[in-house]
Amino acid sequence: AANIRAIRESGICLYGSFIYGLDGDTLATPAAILDFIGETQLDVPGINTLRPIPGTKVFDRLRDEGRLLFDADDLTAFRYTFGQEMLYRPKNIQLPEFIESYSELTRKVFNIGNAVRRGIDAPGINAAVLLFNLFYTHLYRLSRNDLRKQLDTLRSA
Repeated sequence: AANIRAIRESGICLYGSFIYGLDGDTLATPAAILDFIGETQLDVPGINTLRPIPGTKVFDRLRDEGRLLFDADDLTAFRYTFGQEMLYRPKNIQLPEFIESYSELTRKVFNIGNAVRRGIDAPGINAAVLLFNLFYTHLYRLSRNDLRKQLDTLRSA
């Protein structure tokens, strides 16, 4: 965290990307991500779910463990998009709880107030930082809607 603060104090804006839903993650992980973002004052954070890409070891492992949420042979089921819909079942968190915790985390990180604060507090290119954060606020709202729809579909299946 001290190194990140030193970089920002040198006038460099930072983008920090996180993947939530890895095998070691628990329901305590979102709080750790939130604390890190706050402590380091990242200018533009990104929080994503794991995207198991066909042909990779992680895809093969999730397939072999029966954790994919789609037929592994149906590559049209894999979404090559920004979308945050879940493509697999997390190891240590039940899917409904994961989706709720991910949604709550993104609600806390990506909102108008935080977007404006990050834009004002950025060490430079404030307008660009503000625009990125406002854009992400919108995208993560869409993502939460997609996850809610996905969860409703999975529950009704």
